[in-house]
Amino acid sequence: MTLFDNYVLPESNHRLASLTSDIGRKRPTVDIRPGVFVTDFKGYELLIGDKNEKTDEIRDVTVYVLQPMRNPDIVVAPTGRLHYENNGNTLYIDLYDGEVHSLPENVKKEEEGVYRVTRFREHTVVIHDVASQLERTQRSSRSDREMSIGMMQAAIRERRQRIHDVLDEVDKTSRAQVQAKLGLLDPAGRERYFKTHAALPPGKLTLGAEERLRDLARMEASSVDGYTRQIRSYQVEIHKKYSIPFASLVFVLLGAPLAIRSGKSGMTMALGFSIFCFFVYYIFLTGGEKMADRELLSPFLAMWLGNIVFGALGVVLTWRAVTETTTIPWAKLDPRSWLRPRRRAAA
Repeated sequence: MTLFDNYVLPESNHRLASLTSDIGRKRPTVDIRPGVFVTDFKGYELLIGDKNEKTDEIRDVTVYVLQPMRNPDIVVAPTGRLHYENNGNTLYIDLYDGEVHSLPENVKKEEEGVYRVTRFREHTVVIHDVASQLERTQRSSRSDREMSIGMMQAAIRERRQRIHDVLDEVDKTSRAQVQAKLGLLDPAGRERYFKTHAALPPGKLTLGAEERLRDLARMEASSVDGYTRQIRSYQVEIHKKYSIPFASLVFVLLGAPLAIRSGKSGMTMALGFSIFCFFVYYIFLTGGEKMADRELLSPFLAMWLGNIVFGALGVVLTWRAVTETTTIPWAKLDPRSWLRPRRRAAA
């Protein structure tokens, strides 16, 4: 399980994330809704008044056939039908008892301003490339769930180096500012300073360098805090890759003595107790991860606390099973046993 979590699972998550991203970029078949102008078709615009979702029949259809360097042709029809072919990549709009309105092209001078109307019983508008092809890409960035332990350790070292660089830059800037202020204690240095700097405005004690330094410190502190959160997230994920496989041993210690001691009479209670343990362990796992991200628990304790608690309980149960000591009074926990004394008393 450790090898699976470290090599197979991250790569599977990465490929799934890449595929999901590629599908998100793929333009799906356009959603044609009544009363909404559809302008996503190349060379066509479409408007319908009503649509039957079950039969794809449409009413009050208007199709604008766009033409370069001229007015578009307008196709109108009271009824029609939509259907797709070529794996949904080609849209066919079958129109019935409609008209085509157009202005003729390259007409004679004496025919300028002629408006042409063509009536039809059936007419089909064919629109190609309705849905673009899925293009597969390779993502270079990875989240913590898409990285192996080695990748996350390298990312932690990189974040720590960034924190070091940020703190070093803040230290240099602060030292330079302090040294400049200390230089004003020397009369000669103060005289040179005011020859090259403007005088203080009325009501001001400084020229604003301190405020800029304060804002810089706040910004860099925010960067350091962000890098620190990323480091904790990576550390949590690293510990998770070991703690979840180790939970297999923990649940063996916990489940085996329950199965041995419960027998047939306590099978229902043992099953319920096992489900309860899995639920509590899941709370330990998810809650610990949230608390580690909020810096309320260390990454190690957040991921291993459930194993520690259930491991200790499993050791106790295993020891009691080996020594044939009653572990859990299953008979007393059975609701049917609560009614037996009353029945006997009544008899």
